[in-house]
Amino acid sequence: EDLFKIAYEVDRCLSNNGYLIISDFIPPFPYKNDYSHFEGMFSYKMDYSRMFSWNPVYTEIFNVIYGHDDYVQRDDPNNRNGIKILYKNNGSAYPHNVKWIE
Repeated sequence: EDLFKIAYEVDRCLSNNGYLIISDFIPPFPYKNDYSHFEGMFSYKMDYSRMFSWNPVYTEIFNVIYGHDDYVQRDDPNNRNGIKILYKNNGSAYPHNVKWIE
């Protein structure tokens, strides 16, 4: 329930021309699991880079997906980990007076 607040604070604190590195589970769709280390708690999994990549200020410049325990297991949503690096550039997000050439 705090994802919008988190995204706001990350964007507010990250300088222009800064890099955002996300290393986490990166499943193909959002879901939750029972948290294996604490009964009654959940682990929420989603591609958190999507909270930023929709915005033209952010550009994904690196993306690697790997298995939590083994590279081969990367297709299993429960074992699909990854590292994504996003670059923030306010100046290139909305180019001025773009000319369309056919």
